Amino acid sequence: MTKAAELGRAGVNGVAQSAAMKDWEKTEGHALRPVAEDLRHLQEAAGELEHLLQKSRDNGPGAPGRTGFMIRAITSLATYGANLLEEQGKHSAEEAAEYALTRENRRDRINADNLKWLIDEAIFHLS
Repeated sequence: MTKAAELGRAGVNGVAQSAAMKDWEKTEGHALRPVAEDLRHLQEAAGELEHLLQKSRDNGPGAPGRTGFMIRAITSLATYGANLLEEQGKHSAEEAAEYALTRENRRDRINADNLKWLIDEAIFHLS
């Protein structure tokens, strides 16, 4: 969508914009799309970071709220990566429709988990 907005700001619209987008997709866009391997690396890194943060929270001094917040941020980032792969990857129309529901469910679940953490942990530590 950023490329389309850039073209629009440059005054390229309609058929010309569509042709420019197709050309860009062939030359540059396809290489920028996330692939399953990218998501696997992101999830592995997020898991390792979460483990290190949890270990430091369990074994050392510091603000548990800050550590918990960083764990939530890392988990949210990995979730965003999964959603981005499903949204921006190349899929059939049937897969795209299925992924749209999956993305919304995943987004809603992580938002609920984050809200629960805020209620259980962050607000408690603020009082």
